[in-house]
Amino acid sequence: MNRSIISLIVLCCVLFSCNASNDNEIKELIDIVNQLKTDQKNQFLSTLKPSEEDLGQVFQEGEAAEKVISFSNFKWADISLIPEDGMKPITDDAELKIMSATKSELKEGITNGIPREYMDIADRLKDGTKVYVMAYLNEDGSEQKMRSAFFKVSGRWILIPRVYKAFE
Repeated sequence: MNRSIISLIVLCCVLFSCNASNDNEIKELIDIVNQLKTDQKNQFLSTLKPSEEDLGQVFQEGEAAEKVISFSNFKWADISLIPEDGMKPITDDAELKIMSATKSELKEGITNGIPREYMDIADRLKDGTKVYVMAYLNEDGSEQKMRSAFFKVSGRWILIPRVYKAFE
């Protein structure tokens, strides 16, 4: 009986720890989005540019990593071409929604609201990877704008816009 109680306590602690970690990451991403809302000349946005090392922590080695590195370099080649309002809501009263899905969820067909195209690249993600997406919603819940994908690597956040397109 004591082992059962101890096992239950350990399981609860693990589950609480996972939820707390996810909550902290969502809070961090909300802070990032708030900084993007006030970003001038995409200066803050440029801090989210991934390095090749960052990409290697998210994607499997080999062809997948090579495709993502090439795609990311193309997307980030000239940040001055990115509209300054690209990461900002269309209206001031827009509601922010953060969605995420793990590699294992995506492999099971569970998207948690992120674009379904991410299911197609799940096998190319490293184990433990979580994909984050932000969306701005109108008062009626309809989508104004969605931006993907954010990843947390080595304690920092990176953005690879619509990275699933690297594999099309």
